[in-house]
Amino acid sequence: MTDADPTWYLMRTLVISIGKPPAEIHWHADWGPVHVTTVTPLTKDGEPLGILAIAYLPLDAPPIRDDAFEMPEDARALAEDALEMLARMVTLKHGETFSLSSPSPCLGFHCTDPSALEVLEGTVVGQYDAGTTMGVSMTEIMDNPDLMAVVRSRLDGVVLLTEALNALSPVGQFTLFWRLLERAFHRGYRQTGPLLFDFLATGPHGFERAEVDEWVDRRNDAVHADRHQSPVLDRHVQPFIGRMREAAFDVLLNKETWLSANSDRRVDHPWRPAVGSAGRGGDIFGTPGKEWRMQVRLLDPFKSFPQLLAGHKEHPLVPPGLWVRHEGSDLVLRRLGEGTLELP
Repeated sequence: MTDADPTWYLMRTLVISIGKPPAEIHWHADWGPVHVTTVTPLTKDGEPLGILAIAYLPLDAPPIRDDAFEMPEDARALAEDALEMLARMVTLKHGETFSLSSPSPCLGFHCTDPSALEVLEGTVVGQYDAGTTMGVSMTEIMDNPDLMAVVRSRLDGVVLLTEALNALSPVGQFTLFWRLLERAFHRGYRQTGPLLFDFLATGPHGFERAEVDEWVDRRNDAVHADRHQSPVLDRHVQPFIGRMREAAFDVLLNKETWLSANSDRRVDHPWRPAVGSAGRGGDIFGTPGKEWRMQVRLLDPFKSFPQLLAGHKEHPLVPPGLWVRHEGSDLVLRRLGEGTLELP
């Protein structure tokens, strides 16, 4: 850019809930090149949801290449890391629990030359994927003597899986699911990965090798604390949690030999969930006559945080700019927002 070129900014919003009920906390800070500030408390039906925060940072170049929009993924990742890390800092200050969710819209662009925004108005920038799907049904272990005998032979797995179910954050769940899987195969995570896939490939959920490999790639930095690495954040593992939960139940209840590298399934009275996902693409299976429900974990368009199902349709609380909206199955840039963007 030259001195005469307009400056583009990426803007990322997040709803930060600290404490129960969420406290009304106001703060602003810089995280590297990213400036983060709280905007306003949000409520639904009079109940507090948390604080709307916004991160913004200048882009090195316009988000346009060859006259077409190009998502600045590195800048988006920086903004999301800044929001999550500063939320964790404020949480630490107050000694409370926290949760993070994305309002709609959650990503936008500002330019010091408003006419540059008009050029991109209405541009389709991608497809919206609603998130992950997982089945929730009774395991019936208390009413099934054969299944009860199985779980009584692996009580360590019962403890590990129930701890994972009790964890609130994606990082906590991811870590505990991995502890269960490594325990089941009695191997480190790198050896567990291919053994786990061999086991899951014979089950009903349609797991792919590349999917399990993604869990393996994130596991080391999430679990180990005795080496230099960047912290794994909720946004890094959020897309995995639903399917990992199904994998964990399958391993605990159907693995033939516990504490073993053997990938065989039990053939004597195997457990089959009444419902579940049949692949990453949203396919499901269900068993007629059994009670079950599907749980859809709605994520934001970038699969970084859960989607907040509240707020004004046009979200006037965001600063003016081009904001990514999902319209049907498309992600579209739309001019939204009121007031002015106050840049430091």
